[in-house]
Amino acid sequence: RAPIAASPGRTFLVGIIGLAMLFGLVPITALTIIGLPLVPIIILAIILAWSLGYLLGIYAVAIKTLDSFGSQADPSNLVRLLALAAAIVVITALNFIPFVGWVINYTIVLLGLGGITTVLFNRILGNPGLARDVDMKPINK
Repeated sequence: RAPIAASPGRTFLVGIIGLAMLFGLVPITALTIIGLPLVPIIILAIILAWSLGYLLGIYAVAIKTLDSFGSQADPSNLVRLLALAAAIVVITALNFIPFVGWVINYTIVLLGLGGITTVLFNRILGNPGLARDVDMKPINK
């Protein structure tokens, strides 16, 4: 949830990259005889990543909405669960609006996948930390 709250635009773009990487695995794996039996596993991984991204996106939106209404800094697990359940109901109901609801749902999926992809990239590649100039002073943006 932290990458989504910190920079939602960048997380959305990383979500597009993450989803493209997942869908790109299907033809790449299907090109080899050894990888051909793995295609159903990759398709299941895409479905799992899509579902988890949807849940993470809904959770991030629910917690951000709770914060905007003046909730506690660290709400209890019951409050988080109730907020997640209410957000699932509302956002799933938005899916019945023909075009706008679909775009909102897909945006939420990309936000969640961006959060997952950002965390995975940081785990694999590491975070270099704060950028510094020649004098070892932090660079201000």
